[in-house]
Amino acid sequence: MFRIYATEEGGEPLWTETQQVSVAADGAYSVLLGGATLAGLPQTVFAGGAARWLGVSVERGDEQERVLLSSVPYAMKSADSEIAGGHQAADFVTQAQLAGLAQKVNKVEQSAATPAFQPELAPSGSGTANTVPLWNQLVNAGELDRHAGER
Repeated sequence: MFRIYATEEGGEPLWTETQQVSVAADGAYSVLLGGATLAGLPQTVFAGGAARWLGVSVERGDEQERVLLSSVPYAMKSADSEIAGGHQAADFVTQAQLAGLAQKVNKVEQSAATPAFQPELAPSGSGTANTVPLWNQLVNAGELDRHAGER
């Protein structure tokens, strides 16, 4: 039986699990804590980063001296992978939500009347047929209409 405690001595276990374990001739064994259930070992047992102690008893015998659990830094940080900048994943926009919003915006833009393009400035000058002209100045479109009447 495996138990995880918040203290080195005394207190109630935070988590308990019973597993059948094969023991080698030298007494060594390997076990995956949480491997006996689908839910596994709950992350809440390690919440807050406080020290945890493992107690082991064999075949209903007395519990052996508790051992301090240690972890590799990445294992404890992996719990943070569901949080980005202090926000849960649900706080962000999904691709489906973004696509729906884009469709709504497109419908609104298509239903709005598009005004005809009317430039404020128009080129002026002269040129030769079948050549690319070199425009030498820009004038206001209103002035261009006025000058067109003078020609």
